[in-house]
Amino acid sequence: MMAASNPYRLWYQDASNDPHHGNYADVYAAYNDAQQQPAAIRNLVFGTGNQDMPVAVVALTRDPNPAEPNAPGTILAYHRLTQYVRGLGLPETPFDDVGYAFMGDSVQDMPPISVVIPDNAFHRTQLVQVPTVAHMDQLLNQNPNETLFGPFGIDTSAANLDDGQT
Repeated sequence: MMAASNPYRLWYQDASNDPHHGNYADVYAAYNDAQQQPAAIRNLVFGTGNQDMPVAVVALTRDPNPAEPNAPGTILAYHRLTQYVRGLGLPETPFDDVGYAFMGDSVQDMPPISVVIPDNAFHRTQLVQVPTVAHMDQLLNQNPNETLFGPFGIDTSAANLDDGQT
């Protein structure tokens, strides 16, 4: 019999599970360093997961062959990013050095989906600005049925945006 699962949303609500205590400046520093190569960021992320520290990534993903070329993509949450590391003296396997994560959440004691994180997942993109929580609440209150907001350019008030550096 499978043990009852705890949804990630409940786990993240418990502040005692956050080793950074809400201060992510050191975490963001790797992403903000223009000299940092994608492979180095990948190694830092997987190294953190391999030390059994909580790692979650919210990513804007795109279908490599979208039906609509201008499709906005999908925002997904990945949890427990880790890399399979072959043990000393063990034979090689197809899993060696492959990155994995869980996508989504537990639903009615069913585990979340396990996915492979591709090597190119940590490549650089243009600086993306997102609305602050307060600004997003304001946007949703203005139009509760809206499904897409943005893009938010440089002409948008800086007080309403978060560039991930604060």
